[in-house]
Amino acid sequence: MSDILTARLVLRPVTAEEVSAVLSGQRRADWAADFPAEGDQVIAGLLARTGLPARTGLPADDDARRFGHHLVVERDTSTVVGGAGFFGPPQDGEVEIGYGIVPSRQRRGYATEAVQAMVADVFQLDSVHIVTANVDLDNPASIRVLEKSGMTLCTRNQEQATYHIWRPPPGRRDRDRSTLGRHVDTSGCGTNGSCRFFPVGCLFSRRISRPVWGAWATGLVLRGRAAASGGNLVG
Repeated sequence: MSDILTARLVLRPVTAEEVSAVLSGQRRADWAADFPAEGDQVIAGLLARTGLPARTGLPADDDARRFGHHLVVERDTSTVVGGAGFFGPPQDGEVEIGYGIVPSRQRRGYATEAVQAMVADVFQLDSVHIVTANVDLDNPASIRVLEKSGMTLCTRNQEQATYHIWRPPPGRRDRDRSTLGRHVDTSGCGTNGSCRFFPVGCLFSRRISRPVWGAWATGLVLRGRAAASGGNLVG
């Protein structure tokens, strides 16, 4: 698949070389000074343990690559400033998204722009009906990202909330397909008022900086620990 372009960002699939560089502590010229953050290192470790893409290379199938991890790159500077992606292909029409922007590039709307673009992109596929995100309740910055991206609250407990957004009606999707190409409209995707239960099974890691890593920490830390212990990964 080609990169996803927004007004200010390029979202491109991570490469095996980039995963290896994060894990080995190497510095790349196109990284922001504070990239990789701790969350990036957790993600790279997960990708390496599951073989995507550190050992076997990126999936050859475009749809599989679409539901993987992407680096967030500033278009003006060609600098990697964070990451965003899904926790695997859809299950019963549902995918879960996560995202994170390094501190030096926060408060610029990059996370919202990235989430909106990735949601709009997967909603062009008939296999995706709903996108969800899990977030810690004491992380207002990440909650604002989800709300600005058109997501609405679905379920919550004492620590976490699940937000979701449904695929737009067919007429709107067809109009977007005809005009956007791969330059994704980030004006929002629309929701409806229905809600169903989504399991919130991932406890937030207090070791990850929540204002930095938003929804990534909710799911990825648990997935990384499960992979390391031989457990099953969810989603």
